[in-house]
Amino acid sequence: MARKLSEIAETINSSVEQFLSYLDKNLDDEVNSKIKELSGKTNVYIFSGVIRNFFLNIGNVRDVDLILKDEIDITQIFSGFEIVKNSFGGFKISKNEILIDLWFLEKTWAFQHQKILNFDLDKYIPATAFFNFSAIVFSYNEKMFYYTDDFLKFLRDKEIDVVYEANANYSLCVVNTFYYADKCKLKIADKLKKHIIYLDRRFKNDYDYAQMKHFGTILYPKKEIEKRLESLAMSLNFMMPADKFKILLKDLSKRPITDLGITDKVKIELFFSIYNLLNTQEKIIRELPNEEIDKLNICLSEYLSMSDSFFYNHNDRNDYLKSKFFKQLESLGEEAKVLLEAIDLSQKTNNT
Repeated sequence: MARKLSEIAETINSSVEQFLSYLDKNLDDEVNSKIKELSGKTNVYIFSGVIRNFFLNIGNVRDVDLILKDEIDITQIFSGFEIVKNSFGGFKISKNEILIDLWFLEKTWAFQHQKILNFDLDKYIPATAFFNFSAIVFSYNEKMFYYTDDFLKFLRDKEIDVVYEANANYSLCVVNTFYYADKCKLKIADKLKKHIIYLDRRFKNDYDYAQMKHFGTILYPKKEIEKRLESLAMSLNFMMPADKFKILLKDLSKRPITDLGITDKVKIELFFSIYNLLNTQEKIIRELPNEEIDKLNICLSEYLSMSDSFFYNHNDRNDYLKSKFFKQLESLGEEAKVLLEAIDLSQKTNNT
């Protein structure tokens, strides 16, 4: 695959016939027949896994995801199939080993969430994908791909990233990050690492339930997910040298961060160092009073999903959020004092 995005776009645009041949070869004949029948009644858009697999040269296709522009009666077309409406407004349609996930456009979760009235469909669907490898659709009626730069970068870098952060199932977002990284042998981008760590800390996630409902089995036990999230947190390399961190933490416990005389960059390093400490040191967490942990989590989780570049881009909104961020950090004085005491207590315990 070419490295320039413009060249990758040309490759995608010229791959229509190969993709149609891929569908004929890898999808069940009855599924291909049903897609053609649907396209005679409304515009049909293919998205998600089957397109990703095509461009990654993965031949095993077990299901297909479809969006229909108009709401039509699907019971006649899929007579003899089992049709189950899911909790998010779509349908799971199955027969033998055939599985189709089908959505009417206006019933998709992202459409309902955004409450869009007028939009360009080619921009809407790819731009509301959670993962960058899903930021592309194929218009079956028009015989053309619609995609964003996020998908082009995915093909270039072979790296999973997050595009549209809002989602109806955060637990599955965390699980699927590991699932697709393992299945497709892909790297996980730093932005996505931060985001799923944020999702784990910010929301009450039932990973077992999400996996049983989606996969029918538990692929990643909770302990394994916790271990992998811990590993991701450490790989982000936000931690400053331990001595410097402890000195700043002591200073922060005595006076406001605005009086420390440190740069914004160091403030950010301090922020994420506190976060990583809490995220990876269970012994220290056990020493902290519950109310102090809650205070820290509120501050830390709220800003974790922001990318580093956010702090160095200058516009009115970013300046406002940056000011809010540092104001929040100023309130960490008492928590820093408690955290420092917990570190000291933990070190004394380890030395006895």
